Amino acid sequence: MKTLFLTIFAAFSFTAVSFSQEVKSVTTQSKSELATAKSTGLYVFKLPTSVSVEDVTKNASYYVNYFKVDFNKSKSEAKITMLTNDATSRRIITRFISSCGINSYNVEGVAMKMDEFYTAFLQ
Repeated sequence: MKTLFLTIFAAFSFTAVSFSQEVKSVTTQSKSELATAKSTGLYVFKLPTSVSVEDVTKNASYYVNYFKVDFNKSKSEAKITMLTNDATSRRIITRFISSCGINSYNVEGVAMKMDEFYTAFLQ
């Protein structure tokens, strides 16, 4: 009886933890704008409103050798200007976005994982 109770408790606990993980998504530019951004080195991402100026500033400070981030809190937009516009440096954008607690990219209404987004638009 005790084992059955513990098994049921563990199953409910794992279920609750898996449902409680929030999916945070960043909205990107359109596909054509992303193609242009790849050549110009200027990207714009609309972050969730839960991401604070402090979060963006702190996380961007780790990547100053790769890009510059200008964050507009009223629009929740992060404008990323590449210092060196190559595939390796663009890969670092995904690290920055991830460090802001975001785990999904929304491209024209389609949700993408980080590696899918990188392969399709940054590589």
